[in-house]
Order: sequence, then structure tokens, then C-alpha cells
Amino acid sequence: MILKNKLLTRDQILSLLEIVSLAWPIAAIFMGIKIATNFAISPSAFTWNTVAASIGILLNFGLRSDYINRTSFEKTFPWLGIGTLIVVGVTLISPGLEGVHRYISIGKFISNPSAQLSPVALFLVYYFIPRNLYFAISLAMVLSGIHFFQPDAGQATSFGFSVVFLFAFARKLPRAGRTIGCFFPLALALATWLRPDPLPSLPHVEGILHLSLQLDWPWIALTFFLLIGLFIPFGTPFIKRARAAEDIVLPLSLLFYLALTFVVTELGNYPVPVFGAGFSPVLGYYLAIAASGWMRTTDPNDPSMQ
Repeated sequence: MILKNKLLTRDQILSLLEIVSLAWPIAAIFMGIKIATNFAISPSAFTWNTVAASIGILLNFGLRSDYINRTSFEKTFPWLGIGTLIVVGVTLISPGLEGVHRYISIGKFISNPSAQLSPVALFLVYYFIPRNLYFAISLAMVLSGIHFFQPDAGQATSFGFSVVFLFAFARKLPRAGRTIGCFFPLALALATWLRPDPLPSLPHVEGILHLSLQLDWPWIALTFFLLIGLFIPFGTPFIKRARAAEDIVLPLSLLFYLALTFVVTELGNYPVPVFGAGFSPVLGYYLAIAASGWMRTTDPNDPSMQ
């Protein structure tokens, strides 16, 4: 009825949802704090969540600014891909925890680069599939390999299955490229589950949703309402003018990635995004929003739209 009476256009609804999507994680973070404090866990454990949210919101507004020259910025994407691999790969030479090398510690600050940058890698794979297939395949395979050697079965699964989605639905892709792009990330993701991962679970990080189930039912309902709302940014293409199928593939891949980051927390000791205490999953979530929004404004004359 709103659309029919033109009180709001579809683009206006999209813009409204994008604003809501930037604010929604803050509500989820505060829900995580509420859950944790009910079990005598200090709110200070979530300090880095709020820092990451602030950075993420600024990044999103910055990337949507008219001051950003898309053509010039996209010329840096190959270096962004290489930088992503280097930053995540540095974890392999970090001291590690009980033989697991997926974190970088600087004083009291602990970062999981893959949780931050895997959405960026998905975006870059999507961007390069029609432009430089070899680079796209290399990026997907190398990052999957890093996940295997860390090991991080949670990120290996979330990234691996989501990148397979990109290769599976890419248009005009050679059969060999599609096969390699689908097979190797998937195989490495499954193989990573066979590697030992003795890191314990922390109740306010990996176990935050389980703690929520011990609250009164209104709080449980609110928690899962906020959880569902985290998927809003990746559904907005469906109410946008359907300009091309490619407008939907990347957001769906990112939605799949986000869903899997929650699913794997039930299969092993992996951090719950946004609700759980931690800088990296929050920043990664905002980078996923930025990636999804960037490709929705792609020039229809670029190679991916042909």
C-alpha cells in the first residue's frame, strides 16, 4: 500500500533500511552486554565491540561519500586482495594459542583478521570473476589454504561455502574455472574440520546465545529478533529495482556467509558474531554491509553486467 500510494519509493525504502542496518548491530551489542551482565560478566568485555561498530559506521558512510572516486578506488582492488591475504596470513607466524594460529595480539587487543576480512575477500572474488578469473580463483584458494593451516574450521566453512556460491552462479564462466573455484575451497573447508582445535569456549564470546536461553522468554525473543535483523542489509536488493541478477548474487553470498558464522558456533568453539564480545566479527559485519552496498551501485556497463 505504501508503494502503491507512492508515500515512499523503493529507493527511499532501500535507503531507510540501509540506515537501520547500520544501527541494528549496536542494539545487538547491547543485548550481548545485557546477557553477559546477567551472569556477572563485566560490560568492559564488550568495549572493542563498540569501537568496531563506530569504525564500521564511519567506513560505510565514507565509502558512500561523493568524495570517493569509484574508478580510482577500484584500481586499488588487486592490492586490497593481496593485502587481505598478507594480513590474514600473518597469523600463521604469530605465537598462537595451543597450536592454533588465527589471532594477532597487540597488548590487550586481540584480532582475528579472517573474521574481519573474509567478507572483503568474498567481495573481491565476486568483483574479479568477470575481470580476472585467475586472480579470483587464487584469492579464494589461498585464503582457504590459510584457514586450513591456522586451523579455523569456522571461517574455512563460512568463507568456503560462500565463495563456492559465487563461482557456482557466475555467468559465462569456463567450466574449468567454475570447477576449480567450487572444488578447492569446499574441499579445504571440509578438511579443516579434521585438524585439531583445542581452544576453549568463553561464555561471553562463543557461548553468548546459549546464555541468552537462560533468561526470561521476552529477552530470548528479543535476542532472536535482533539476530534475524542482522540479515536485513543482505535482503535489500530484493526490493530494489531488479536491474540484473548480479545485483543479488553478492548480497546472497554475504548473507550465506553470515548465516554460517552463526551455524558453526554450534559445531565448535567459534565466536558468535556481534552479540559475542570481540572486535573482529563486528568490523567484519560492517565490511560485509559496505561490500554489498558498493556493488549495488555498479556501472551497468562494467564486465560483470554483460
